[in-house]
Amino acid sequence: MSDSQNAPLIVGIDGSETALGAARWAGALSARTHARVDLVNAVPGDSWYSPLLDEYAMAGDKTLHDQVRELGDAKLEDAARAVREVSPDSEITTTTCTGAFADHIKSHSEGAQMVVIGARVSLRETLGGQVMPIIRAAKCPVLAWREPTADDDAHANRVVVGSDESENADRALLAALNHAHLFGGRVTVAYFQQVSTLIGSAYATTAIDWDRLRRNEAQRLKASIADTCAKFPDVEVEVVYDENAAGRGLNELSRSAGLVVVGSRGRGAVKGMLLGSVSQSLVHHAHCPVLVVP
Repeated sequence: MSDSQNAPLIVGIDGSETALGAARWAGALSARTHARVDLVNAVPGDSWYSPLLDEYAMAGDKTLHDQVRELGDAKLEDAARAVREVSPDSEITTTTCTGAFADHIKSHSEGAQMVVIGARVSLRETLGGQVMPIIRAAKCPVLAWREPTADDDAHANRVVVGSDESENADRALLAALNHAHLFGGRVTVAYFQQVSTLIGSAYATTAIDWDRLRRNEAQRLKASIADTCAKFPDVEVEVVYDENAAGRGLNELSRSAGLVVVGSRGRGAVKGMLLGSVSQSLVHHAHCPVLVVP
């Protein structure tokens, strides 16, 4: 087991059902890597409180500051129980940080295995709206969790990873293979390129054998990742090449996957589509959890 797999998992807790799902996901990973699970709840700094807010706080003699702290402690206890549901033996710590969770991550994520956070946004799920600032602040991969729509084990154990043949995409591939290895899954490596946008009206010509082009590109990509895949001989790997926008293509694949893995940045529109905008689209709209690898 690598040192990175022993590194702690930092989980953002805001009291939502999505955050509890993120805690359970971290617990399942901890059960396989024996990583410590650090549960973190963020509360406002002192400047947020005022006599006016205290006047309208509905808890008798308790100040709003005390109420928020007590609610945060209860959220952390709920999250710890959620982790123990799937990993009774995991080491768990709970922390209340003051200020934005992204600021905490910026200071504490170096050396962490992963940051795990709920991705859905609602009035109650305060961290869901901070996913992109957290990803930008983190010095490790970030998992944006949401309930997968895949309804059978075969699809739930499928890991989809986007590739544009950049170094960042190579790290994403390693993360996807490692996850599949730990959970007994399989990996789909997806490469998307909008050829028609590059050559314009020539796309309609019959002078190019498009089927042959797709087959050759898939074979070339498979050869380029062979050495990396060989490090995980127990993991089944398939390669998908299609002419589509990466965000749209990966989002569609996420319907039948348990996890999508992408790099946080890529080569650009000509060679690949894994730009920050694609990562941002996926963490908000994918149909399963999304792991963003820096």
